[in-house]
Amino acid sequence: THLWLSAKTRAGLDALIDYLKNAAGGDAPEGSFSARERHVSALERAGEHIEIAAAHLDAGIGELLAEELRSAHETLGEITGRVHSDDLLGEIFSSFCIGK
Repeated sequence: THLWLSAKTRAGLDALIDYLKNAAGGDAPEGSFSARERHVSALERAGEHIEIAAAHLDAGIGELLAEELRSAHETLGEITGRVHSDDLLGEIFSSFCIGK
């Protein structure tokens, strides 16, 4: 495919934009992004864990809150790479005074 463009007059710019959109799979709604299906699934599952964790926080159930945060963390690790859950829990509880 040959496209003729002019940097001076911007002629052909719309054709270039249309060509690039079609090559990428067509128009996407504003604010959308491209992701693998497994990444989207992991984000949805992590969001569910966070919602449950928020309910446990409101109810004052710290043990279940920590478990849901650990689960969300592990789910996000499927996308970003594994981070040991002890590191996350250490960070979360580093500012708490436990056992006093």
